[in-house]
Amino acid sequence: IDDDETLSSNWLEDMLAQIDKTKADIVSGPVEIILPPEAPKSLKYAYQFRPRDSYELAKRLPMGNLFFTRKLLETNLWFDMRFNHSGGEDMDFTYRAYKLGLTLMRVPKGRVYEELVPEKRSLFAFFKRQCRVFRVHYREKYPVMNIYFLMQVLLIPFELCFIVLLSPISLFSGKYKVKCLKSIARLTGRLTSRLSITEKAYG
Repeated sequence: IDDDETLSSNWLEDMLAQIDKTKADIVSGPVEIILPPEAPKSLKYAYQFRPRDSYELAKRLPMGNLFFTRKLLETNLWFDMRFNHSGGEDMDFTYRAYKLGLTLMRVPKGRVYEELVPEKRSLFAFFKRQCRVFRVHYREKYPVMNIYFLMQVLLIPFELCFIVLLSPISLFSGKYKVKCLKSIARLTGRLTSRLSITEKAYG
């Protein structure tokens, strides 16, 4: 788990039960973000927690709440240090585990809680994080320029027009404001994924 998270009282029991039930090699449990009272009200839509009630096979998993069997250690996988300051090393690591034949699964049990730290308690901080997440995502999904990535780029003008047309709604709706920021971050991440940007989000 991350160092700014706390466990639910039955986390260990739940995770052991999820491994036993699913027979997966790696399971990822839910993370609930706790917003302090002074945080902007719109942020509740950015970090809205929806309890999962189903099991979902995955090719990549975040490291915020992960439980795994010894089989993962036996693969001798290591984190790729290229992601050391950018984030995204968890998705890369677990995807390589998947490619080696390990079973990855999102599970509904084993919740942890994360209180949003002061430097993350703004819409701008949320937007910057989303830009970085999407930049890493597109860089990993399309490591080389190909027709599929070019099609994604060609869609950007149409997506921007749609965002601009609906942007007045964001003045009255915190929920749409968050959706609008996330959409712009997705487009920004898509475009900048081709650039040699040195990330300093961590360290």
